[in-house]
Order: sequence, then C-alpha cells, then structure tokens
Amino acid sequence: MESVLGQTAGNLEYYILDNGSADGTGDIIREFAARDARVHPLAEETNTPMRRFDPEFLGFKDLEYDYWVMLDADDQYKPDFLEKAIAFIEETGAGIACVGSDFIDGPTGRELGKRQNPAPGVLDARALERFFPESYQFLRTIWGKLYRKSVIESLDWDRYYGFNLGNGRDTLFVFHALERVEKLAILSGTLHRYYLWPNSIYKTWNNARAKAYSVLFAEGERLLKLKAGAVSPRNLDFLLLVYMSSVVDMMNPLFTSEIPQEEKIAAALEIFSSPEMRLLAKTKVSQEAQKRVLLDAACSFLKLDLVRNSEFAREAAELCAALQGG
Repeated sequence: MESVLGQTAGNLEYYILDNGSADGTGDIIREFAARDARVHPLAEETNTPMRRFDPEFLGFKDLEYDYWVMLDADDQYKPDFLEKAIAFIEETGAGIACVGSDFIDGPTGRELGKRQNPAPGVLDARALERFFPESYQFLRTIWGKLYRKSVIESLDWDRYYGFNLGNGRDTLFVFHALERVEKLAILSGTLHRYYLWPNSIYKTWNNARAKAYSVLFAEGERLLKLKAGAVSPRNLDFLLLVYMSSVVDMMNPLFTSEIPQEEKIAAALEIFSSPEMRLLAKTKVSQEAQKRVLLDAACSFLKLDLVRNSEFAREAAELCAALQGG
C-alpha cells in the first residue's frame, strides 16, 4: 500500500480489496483509509478468486479518471512508476504502457532476476503477428501496466468473467485489452517488484487449470486473428509451446496434490487428450522437449498405486495412448 500511496504522481484513488482474509488485513486497510482519503476499502467475507474488479461493479464508473492500474497484494510499484508510465503513454499515444519487473524471493528478499525491455519502444498492435512471441513476456500479466480509461470502459466484462478462470485470468484480461488498442508501449528498465512465494497459487493444483490453458490457447488465436486476420505458422507454433510449458507447470502440482489418485488419473487423461496436445503431437515443435514432458508425466503416472489396480486398467491404457499422441 505504501508503494501505491508514495507515488510521485500522487493524483490517484486507491481501491483495495480485503478478499476474505483472516490475518488482520482488513484492519490495516481501514487504518490506511482513516489516514488517507485516497484509500477506498472493499471487502469480501470469503475469498473469491474471480472477484469482479471492473469500474461499474466497484462503484467508480462515473469517477473522473484517466488511467487504470492493478497491483497484487504482495507486490510493489517503484515510486516513479505512475509518473514515468503516464509520461510515456502520453508521449506515444499508446492504449497500454508496460513496465519491467524485478523478481524477488519472498522469504529472503533476494533478487532472482529481471524482466525488462532494453530500450523503450512502441509496438503497433495491428501488426501483433510480427512481434507476438518476442513481446509475450510483457503480455501475460495484468499488473506492471497502465491502461487508458477508454480501454477499460470498452472491455466486455461479462465475456471476461464468463470464462470463470482461476489460473490464467491475468493473461486473458490482457488479451481482451489488446483487442481494443492500436499501440502498445513498453518502457525500458524496471518499475515493478514481483515477489515469489513457495505457496503461490501457481504452484498448487486445482481442477480448472487444464481448462484455463485451453481457453488461453483459443483466446490467443482469437486475438491474432482479430489483429492480423490469421494465425501464422510461427505464432501457432509459439502458442503450442506456451501450452506445452503450461502442461509442464501442471504436472508437479497435480501428482503431488492430495486429491484421490483416481482424480489424478482423470485429470492427466484430460490434459494429454486435449486438442492442443494432439495438435502439438502432429507438429515438429520442440520434439525433444515434448519427449521430456511425456517422460516426466509417464514416470509420475506409473508411481500411482492405482495404476497397478485392474479396476483402472482401461484408464491407464487410455492415458498411455494419450501420452503417445495416439
């Protein structure tokens, strides 16, 4: 909160949500609100991962504002984030301005790396097919960006929430926002600090993850078709690589989760029988990487006690066929 309220461009309104916390977060927010009229507390009694955050729902649709920004509860913006992002978006006429991030290990505070553009640049969103793979690292997250009010007001929020995603909702939001802009500005350097934690939601399993990554694959195709009229072979290969990377990230949370083994088998079968995996198996995209993914999944699968149970022989055969792309 201090990183937001301490911005050098201080003309802002800060809507902050206590999303069903049980650790005193609400008290901290109310203390800040009592000291600073820019802070507007919001609260949910229980945690709601897909909580609406559009202006109409939060009650500031009619507020006079020019830009819109998001920030996760455990991250920070550097003091001059707004000042520099606003100046660059005004200079370039872009609809969205992206900034680089420092990646910080949450428990130790140690810097793990950076994601940044070496030089400031402006990309023509109508030619997205030319720079989609190279710029994708800046397209995945809702935070680290400044959005014009016109972009936020033009979003089809009902369509966005209709997907009801947990994992991947940030990327889905950015895809939908990019549909509505002509220019994307990327600043050089880093103006955002992203903290990584061992218990991150990204490292835990939920049954909607496989669906979420299929949605992102389809919405990525949709975005490229809207901007370029078609998905080039290069960008299709890239979307498949992103999907395969997501499968890699899903395997450990799935097989180390506490859900029943029969549910693990069913989830793995769904993942490896997906249209995206079948399409990937027919391509020449990173075949060695594909083999490593399949081998790791097969090893995890064969460790399950139920695989040796004749009751699950059919499911085991189906999954093995899926792992072979058959």
